Amino acid sequence: MEDVMMKTVTNLMAKSPEHLSPIGAGVLVAAHFGVSSDSRSCASKLGVAHALVLRECVMLAEEHQLISLENREERSQRLFYSLTAQGHDLLAKVH
Repeated sequence: MEDVMMKTVTNLMAKSPEHLSPIGAGVLVAAHFGVSSDSRSCASKLGVAHALVLRECVMLAEEHQLISLENREERSQRLFYSLTAQGHDLLAKVH
């Protein structure tokens, strides 16, 4: 499964280089495959700082409308999210 996900991230970056960082692509692919739906577990799976994933989630939601922010835990700042229709469409093109 990990190989399929990495290939999908690579394909996504090739198709949408203008607005997706590698971390942003990882967030989208993790949501698409059901690996994570929150920023803390996604950061852990990607092996990056939670703050970097938080920043990407906000950008993916507010600037690109590829994810929808569902909830935020006040104490940990963990964001829960899901793909929007636009996010699903983008992933369908590359997967």
